[in-house]
Amino acid sequence: MSLHILMPVHRLSLHLSAAYFLTTAATRMDEWAVSLALATAFPSNLLRISVFAFALTTASIVFGASVGSIVDRTPRLRAVRTSIIAQKICAALSAIALWIMLNYVPASETVANSFLFGSVIVTGSVMRLASRATTIAVEKNWVVVIYHQDSLALATVNSHLRRTDLICKLGSPLLVSLLTIPLSIPTSMLVVAGWCLATLPFELYFIQKVYDNVPDLSLPPQPKSNNNDTHESAPVDTELDEEAPSCIEPIQEPETITATKLTNSFVRYWNHPIFLPSLALSLLYLTTLSFGSVMTTWLLLRYTPTFLAGMRALGVLCGLLATFTTKPLISRLGLFSTGLVGAWSQAVCLSVAIVALFLPQGTVVATALFFAGVTLSRWGLWTFDMSETQILQERVEAGESGLISGVEFSLQNMFELLSYVVTMVWNSTDTFWISATISFSAVVLAAVVLSAFQSRKIKENCRRA
Repeated sequence: MSLHILMPVHRLSLHLSAAYFLTTAATRMDEWAVSLALATAFPSNLLRISVFAFALTTASIVFGASVGSIVDRTPRLRAVRTSIIAQKICAALSAIALWIMLNYVPASETVANSFLFGSVIVTGSVMRLASRATTIAVEKNWVVVIYHQDSLALATVNSHLRRTDLICKLGSPLLVSLLTIPLSIPTSMLVVAGWCLATLPFELYFIQKVYDNVPDLSLPPQPKSNNNDTHESAPVDTELDEEAPSCIEPIQEPETITATKLTNSFVRYWNHPIFLPSLALSLLYLTTLSFGSVMTTWLLLRYTPTFLAGMRALGVLCGLLATFTTKPLISRLGLFSTGLVGAWSQAVCLSVAIVALFLPQGTVVATALFFAGVTLSRWGLWTFDMSETQILQERVEAGESGLISGVEFSLQNMFELLSYVVTMVWNSTDTFWISATISFSAVVLAAVVLSAFQSRKIKENCRRA
């Protein structure tokens, strides 16, 4: 933990959690509201929602690594402020565009619909990149600076942040769905826009309080270490030049992102010791077996928004359980073994959902098995996710955390992009089972990759012994 904190640690954590909550709540509300609005505007098949998701993911792939590099070289406070403001404004503009589309533009007006749909894509893309920048800055940088000297404290704050994310995943869709009952889906979009704009000043206030009370956050990241031992993580050196300013952040000129620099970023990521665990996590993004936009659109043909929000809430509760069980599992099994347990648990649960898709649809048995499989798989997913997050925090040096995280983000989005390509090709609601089967295969492959990494790690430890 940082030795230079000017307020009680519990108050500092409270301010950080409050800012993270406001960011995440807005993101989750927007995600669910956009899914409902697009499913309402284009209910016939999965093509439009797949195009929307495809476009957002493409933008993330193209600019993801650059976002991480920009976060690395931008003064910490400026980076977080800019990303928060961009995220909230774009979410509000997207919601307003969908409100106009649903209320005032008939389906026959193809030009107007295409323009509004395009504006939703543009604002959604910027919002996703801004959200990722906030996540990299806070989870992979600020948290590490504050808690880096205490591994258990780092695991605890990771659990708190993940728990906040899951609570927002639970509450935000349910709130939006309940709003659609008295207000309708179009009017609910205005509520989402209002929430984003109203909470913006409070979020900036909480971030400022954290920054003001941790002087180490005003210092530039530590340069990359020359230590070549990549098997054990070393504590971050906090000894700085006494003559270096402690309250003024160096302002660097914007760096041009070239093809060579992007290539070097991917090569560095490929050669990094955390590559295989990161690849395994990234494979999980090749999925339609989650309450994302595609599966939600498919399910809305069969169930009401409120019912689906309730099912999503149950899945979130399973993920929330993981935030309580991951830390004890890490203490008992170790970090890598805990991730392995989560990966195989998710694969086993999703196998039940796959079986349900091949049963007669509409029956109680098929419905129960499908939702049970998808819901219970959330525990394994979030156990694996939190384990991999801590692996990255402990095994990646502060000076390149943004670069590695940004490339990982791009890889995750490449697999996500493939999932949307699949649903664009098989866009009929009757062929959803094809994308679901491919998703399940990716989860199994991720578990196999992580198992191979763990096996190699055990052999290396045995050779050292």
